[in-house]
Amino acid sequence: MLVKLNYSFLACSKIKASVAVFATRCLHKTAVSYDQGAIALKDKRDIGIIAHIDAGKTTTTERLLYYTKNKKSIGNVDDGNTTTDYLKEEKARGITIQSACISIFLKNKVINVIDTPGHIDFTYEVIKSLKILDGVVLILDSKMGVETQTLKVFQQAKILPKVCYINKMDTLGHDFNKCIRDIMVKLEAKPLILTYPVFSLDTIGLDKSQLDDMDNDYILTKEKQNDLTVNDKFVGTLDVLNKCVFIYKQMDPTYVKMYSYEQLNSVLKSKLRQGRESLIESLTAFDSELLDFILESEIENYLLDERLTTAVLNKSIRQLTINKDIMPVICGSSFQNIGVQSLIQSILDYLPSPIDARGYPELEFKKKRLSIEFDRKKNSLSVLGSTESSIGQVFKIIKYPILGNLIFFRVYSGKFKSNSKVFNTTQYNKLLNDDTIAKKAHDLRIMENGYQIKQLYLMQGNIPIKTSELNVGDIGCISERPITENLQISNGSNFDELKSGHSNSLSTGDTIVTTATPSGFRKFEKLLHADKKQKSFSKSFLSDLSTLKITPLSTISHPYKVSIQLLNPTKFQDLMAALLEIIKFDPSINFHYDELMGQIILEGLGELQLEVVVKRLLDDTTGEDGGYGLRDCLTIGDINVSYMETLTSGMESTQWNALDVPIDNFDISLETIKNFCSFDFKFKSLNSQSKENLFEELEELRSSGLTLIKVLEDDDDNYIAIPTQIIENWSPMCQITAEQFISCVKSSCLSICSQGGLVKSLPLRSMLLIVNTENFLIKDDIKDLSSLNKLIRYNFEEKLKGNFTKLNFEIQEPFINGLIKTEEKYVTAVTHDLSSKRLANIEYIGTDLMLNDSVSTDESIKRKTDIESFNKLLYIPKYNVGEPEMTIDLLHENNSNNYSGKEVYKFIKFKAPLRKMTAYMSILRKFTQGKCNFDLEVYGYDKMNDSDAKNLEL
Repeated sequence: MLVKLNYSFLACSKIKASVAVFATRCLHKTAVSYDQGAIALKDKRDIGIIAHIDAGKTTTTERLLYYTKNKKSIGNVDDGNTTTDYLKEEKARGITIQSACISIFLKNKVINVIDTPGHIDFTYEVIKSLKILDGVVLILDSKMGVETQTLKVFQQAKILPKVCYINKMDTLGHDFNKCIRDIMVKLEAKPLILTYPVFSLDTIGLDKSQLDDMDNDYILTKEKQNDLTVNDKFVGTLDVLNKCVFIYKQMDPTYVKMYSYEQLNSVLKSKLRQGRESLIESLTAFDSELLDFILESEIENYLLDERLTTAVLNKSIRQLTINKDIMPVICGSSFQNIGVQSLIQSILDYLPSPIDARGYPELEFKKKRLSIEFDRKKNSLSVLGSTESSIGQVFKIIKYPILGNLIFFRVYSGKFKSNSKVFNTTQYNKLLNDDTIAKKAHDLRIMENGYQIKQLYLMQGNIPIKTSELNVGDIGCISERPITENLQISNGSNFDELKSGHSNSLSTGDTIVTTATPSGFRKFEKLLHADKKQKSFSKSFLSDLSTLKITPLSTISHPYKVSIQLLNPTKFQDLMAALLEIIKFDPSINFHYDELMGQIILEGLGELQLEVVVKRLLDDTTGEDGGYGLRDCLTIGDINVSYMETLTSGMESTQWNALDVPIDNFDISLETIKNFCSFDFKFKSLNSQSKENLFEELEELRSSGLTLIKVLEDDDDNYIAIPTQIIENWSPMCQITAEQFISCVKSSCLSICSQGGLVKSLPLRSMLLIVNTENFLIKDDIKDLSSLNKLIRYNFEEKLKGNFTKLNFEIQEPFINGLIKTEEKYVTAVTHDLSSKRLANIEYIGTDLMLNDSVSTDESIKRKTDIESFNKLLYIPKYNVGEPEMTIDLLHENNSNNYSGKEVYKFIKFKAPLRKMTAYMSILRKFTQGKCNFDLEVYGYDKMNDSDAKNLEL
């Protein structure tokens, strides 16, 4: 039976957007229109594609577009014509740099897919995307299995249901069994195998009489079984759920032939029978309802009993996937167009809709957790009992020709319409509680009037599709003119304020609220006990409404830095505008302006990330994906690592410090404000190096009655500790709120952390500032927040110098966890270089089987026991072809595909200072003649050795 892609999801009659435009690679075409229609919430999917670099994410995304008829031709990474990798640097390097969103339109269904980067330098792009998704597709390279970055992204997506796609089954060295074993051992997940690979030797005896089949070398005849050029090809998949085999034709994306169970040869029949039995036994181990159904129906034959339908099994698989009890696994080769149709069906069948994922996101209102409920009558999700009030979150901003910036957001409840206004709760709340921002009253008034949405879009990679509205579960975007166009920037500008955003623009992480009807916000007002007679919204109502937020993304530390020197002073505004725009697009980038040196220090997550940013600054081309044209104006330093200072372990102030006024004070407001507010404080080091120990230390402080506030949401781990009773007993008559007082303390603490320690004036980390309960005074009629902020900042700066000397500080540097895979004969040379020149601590040398050994806690023991039990249910043929009865225990036998001449690989796991590993890949290639893989992860900061710290030049 020849099937010409007759999948139910391919009928796209509802789509009014011309798919021809998707093949056009020009950003300046007029945006097409799309009539979204009434798509049921249960038929929407918001998913991401995650994997290690070069596992085939973008290639798979291209096939998703093609096989859903959203694109007429297939783009390839090597040709630089894919839908999602459209930046110049992405085409040149063949990797994904920024996540790209595509909306895949099907018959009465939509799949919003985000193709994420796999390179560790762009991990923040992955984190941003995962924040707004309901499920993910995890892609594994069949040869490499679970790699370091695979493990990283899997952990980042741990709360999300997953489908696993084992890709590149056509490559030399493929190892399906290794991938299944890695899922259990390294990811500690339970793989439910839905499709097994089929190779050409197992196709002998299959019908080849149809005209389209005669030239298909994938289906072997007995005469061809000894032909080494064709007899070991990956040709299709054995589908144990649908009881059939799909065979493909090399490089023919339109061909697929389905063989039912009755049409199979004895080998494939045996594999299908055993694979299906394994599938159902695995399901019944978790699903008691399915077990009861089988027992009550007296079903004994799992293969031929018609009562055990695909629909019955799919219901069980879907629920167990959403509960994260199991992870469905399918295999294929995206480049060869094999298995992608099964992946699409798995996404629709098993990954959750917004209804199933309604426990997410983390929604807060007045510091209390809110739930999002499904309203069946209105086919929508509601918050605080209202489906009319709409909530979304911004997760990404990109530069786009003509339209300006495109601001991507996810709709969680209600609907957003073109030509409407939204209220930015995040920025409004920030303004209310931050007195350091100039023109505060003016900015508040602007935000109270709302942010104007002109046109909404859905995105197909880099092609905008106009839509009149975005509903629950949709991922779309708004166009916005670049705010930097109208900024007046000089050497004296407050860059911290400029970096924090503009009152009339949106930033990554912002929660936006709107209403479908004028009565929408009134329901919120009623809950807030507002005056129902008011025609306009009161400021107190907006103040309360601003506490409604989806938990924003945390920022992260920046272990790499590069200095930029401006040669042409007239280009200062252009450079700063470019940098402000860059950090708006990517919050994992930061910069500081050193006025004394006339230098800009650009900070980021990795070498490649900073290299890409610098290239964009220098690029003088215009048009699509153009640069900033500063090539002749800048001198760029070497990319280096960021160093920090910290108080030595156990160090703290010997006594409490009281707020004092400077002796030579000429500001009378400081003397006055001291009569309104005073408190004692001291500094202390946080001793814990590991995240686990730090968490325990912070919990101990909380249990002693302290409220902890992080100075900055990054990995520097600086905290303020304020007695909880001070906050709880805050007078309601006081002219400033507890939040505003905390904001003053926080900004002052941030100032001293930025100015740095006493050794090299490097930024501080792991410092705790504690406010004392005794002698705490704040009067109700205090008003001057600006003077209070000045007084606190002065005291923090002076008392830090007065309490400590240089000897109390140590310099710290970023360290990495490294993992090298290479042939055994190169291990000695590599480890010698790591130990002698890289100051590395070698932790492990051996096979990858031991890499996931973890501490034997009760929880980890239970997980391993569960995996052991699940492993016994799996059907794993020992060999790719033939001998279906010979199986293997993946957890207790060393599996191999027995390729002749297969190299013996060893893994080297180590820790080392990041500065010693800069540009290490090129050195490693020389040691190993290119036969190596190298993964690193910055795990945190640790003490620099004394000799290097003494000679450190900044």
